[in-house]
Amino acid sequence: MEELLKQLLEGQERTEKQLLEGQEKTEKRLLEVQGKTEKRLLEVQGKTEKRLLEVQEKTEKRLLEVQERIEKQLLEGQERTEKQLLEGQAKTEKRLWEVQERTEKQLSMMHNDIQDIKKTVYRIEHHQEETIMSILHHIKKQSEKKDYQIQVLNKRLFEVESKTEQGQQ
Repeated sequence: MEELLKQLLEGQERTEKQLLEGQEKTEKRLLEVQGKTEKRLLEVQGKTEKRLLEVQEKTEKRLLEVQERIEKQLLEGQERTEKQLLEGQAKTEKRLWEVQERTEKQLSMMHNDIQDIKKTVYRIEHHQEETIMSILHHIKKQSEKKDYQIQVLNKRLFEVESKTEQGQQ
């Protein structure tokens, strides 16, 4: 029994020794795995950061290109708009000039017409009496001429009636 106890104690010592050795190996292996994992994480982190920087640089470059293109298009649009505004302004000024010339021409013609009307009214006002007398004199002459023609016709009629009465008797 003593021997059995001795064997049991030896077995226990061996088991404890093996446990300690296993524990040391496990801790050593764990440290190795942890070191490799940390190393791998650092590598992945470095690659990720590098890739992020590349993506960021590409994105910034692309954004600058887009921004430049937008600014260029805006400038071109602004230039076209300014050109169209200037063309429109020139057309408007030309039309205004033409309208102004026509208006001035019409005003000049109206002024001339008014002057002619004033002259005619003045002539009528100052020569009205003479004109009326002239018209009355003309009417009188025409009336006398007609009276003379009527007298001639009456004389002829009288002669024809006289001849007709003599021819009936």
